[in-house]
Amino acid sequence: MNKIIFIILILMNIKPASAISESTNFRVLWFLKSSFILNQKDNYANLFNYVLTSKDSINPKNPSSITASLIIDDYIRAIGGRKKLNEIKDRIIYLSGETRGLSVKMTIYQKIPNKLKQEVHIGSVIQNIYYDNGKEIMTAGGQQMEFKGSELEELKYESVLGLMLKLDSLGIKLQFKGTKKLNGINAYKVELIFPSGFKWIQYYDSKTGLKIREIKKVKTLQGIFNQVMEFEDYRNIKGVKYPFLIKQILGSQHLEFKVDSIKVNTGFNDDVFRIK
Repeated sequence: MNKIIFIILILMNIKPASAISESTNFRVLWFLKSSFILNQKDNYANLFNYVLTSKDSINPKNPSSITASLIIDDYIRAIGGRKKLNEIKDRIIYLSGETRGLSVKMTIYQKIPNKLKQEVHIGSVIQNIYYDNGKEIMTAGGQQMEFKGSELEELKYESVLGLMLKLDSLGIKLQFKGTKKLNGINAYKVELIFPSGFKWIQYYDSKTGLKIREIKKVKTLQGIFNQVMEFEDYRNIKGVKYPFLIKQILGSQHLEFKVDSIKVNTGFNDDVFRIK
């Protein structure tokens, strides 16, 4: 499926940014380039925070026939195919979940070529992430923070609609890393290697071709963490399959998000991506 920006939970400590009160200590729950900052003083949540079609296919009985490219090809076909994916010009995803007893609502706007807005509501708090034209801004409570470096680099790829269709043109390399049993499912392991050197690990169901897990390494002040995302309950939206249940795991931290709805090619206005 097209790359969807889904929540990745990372618990870490950071120093206050210049836009944040120096007297307040924060813990950050990273939501894939968006984050909740939990005020440790009052424990209330403040918000700040792909493809080729081919006639070739994998023969499971012949391990030598398995390549990373063919796995991605099968995935593309499984979720609807190149033609359907290329028809997607814009998309809105509505999600809901809960963390620490607080309800969470998220709306993700994407538009070609690489426009992104992610809006998160926790209680009365609203936080926005904007990415457009190589610039990433986070806003909350009238404050702004601009991201640079590795965080900006990763979001650049996250913002691309149909990322898996553009691996070659973006210089992203693929490697097949073998098979593994995941929750009783035989899965193919594929490593994506980006031009700057960072890597994503993805697992695909060998029978259905669907992506069922993704792992990314993230550096924090506490060290390097594995972010684990699991994808379930695929449903068809205008000819393309999307996971409607996303499980997020980091150590003892577990979070589930359900997709409430997905809207495709509504032609919404670019004003959505203007920083407010």
